[in-house]
Amino acid sequence: MSLSLLLCRSLMGQEGLSTLRGTIIDSSGAVIPGVTVAAREVSTNITARTASTDAQGNYEMPGLKAANYQVTATQTGFKRAVVDDVMLQSNQVRRVDITLEVGEVTSEVTVSAAAEAIQTEQGKIGADFNAAKRYWDLPIPGNAFSGTYAVLAILPEVQRAPGDWGAPTFAGQGGNQVNMGQDGIKEETLNSQTVNMEAVQEVKAVAVNQTAEYARVGFFDTISKSGTNQFHGEASYYHRNSALGARNFFEDQKAKVLYHTMNLSASGPIFKDKTFFYGLWNGERVPGKAFYLTSVPTDKMRAGDFSELLASSPAVVIIDPLTDVPFPDNKIPSQRLSSVATTLQEGYIPRPNRPGLVDNLGWIHPYPDDQFRADVWS
Repeated sequence: MSLSLLLCRSLMGQEGLSTLRGTIIDSSGAVIPGVTVAAREVSTNITARTASTDAQGNYEMPGLKAANYQVTATQTGFKRAVVDDVMLQSNQVRRVDITLEVGEVTSEVTVSAAAEAIQTEQGKIGADFNAAKRYWDLPIPGNAFSGTYAVLAILPEVQRAPGDWGAPTFAGQGGNQVNMGQDGIKEETLNSQTVNMEAVQEVKAVAVNQTAEYARVGFFDTISKSGTNQFHGEASYYHRNSALGARNFFEDQKAKVLYHTMNLSASGPIFKDKTFFYGLWNGERVPGKAFYLTSVPTDKMRAGDFSELLASSPAVVIIDPLTDVPFPDNKIPSQRLSSVATTLQEGYIPRPNRPGLVDNLGWIHPYPDDQFRADVWS
């Protein structure tokens, strides 16, 4: 059972898959029916889809994952046409029209697909981010576990909700009008999944004119990397140190912050041209510290003298619970203080180290945070 599951090819969420379509014509412009069209994924050498043109010379190949394809068209009496570098992004509908030349089918004409200047097959407005190439080359804040929102910050039509990256807005729409997804599988709630950016091939955001299968205006999807016919491995280490940063304006002393982010990844074929794997281990160690402020009793208050509170606004008057009369000058007689309470105070409540009655105790508190994650898929 375990072996069977390992050898199964993964199924992508249907919403994240893409479509190739086009028209096949001859040199005179006449459409050619019955042409066999095939899309081969270059990195795996797998023929992902085949189709035949209809009476109008049109073909369509849905259900393709984001990848680089080679498209071929063959028909008796015509040279075999090959279109290289057909890049498909997540959830894209791309048109690739092909012109066949008269000749032997054993002859071949190869061209490279031009980049789409205008999207003619869909009315969506959005952006794509090639995370595999660009994420670690840009000064993007965040880390391997929270980098998706950092990527969204640089995409057009995406704005940050004031003070909260957990609720990005798309084209001015509220955060409740945004869905997120992983490999096309929709999540109804933002922040319901943790994405490791080392394993992300592409981040796609659609802000306007979303198609009917999506219930909300905005949608962003993270597309995972996958294995290929070549073995690849990568090791990386990223370091963040407070010694290179500035002190917060309100801090008496700068808290020491260290981030250690480690990544190991490997990918390749299990069976050449058939089954592939991708694996990633990520570790993040944060021996962090932070500066905190709180309010504690002043030295006078610890001895029962609360006269400082009379000068506050509004003034605070201490009432004797036995007589229901204010203590003179807000001072509690020493004989009225509980020895037990005094002992607990000395043992558990620190003395102030800053002036004033409010936020008069500042300290640096450690909060180490270690996260480790491993992902493997085929």
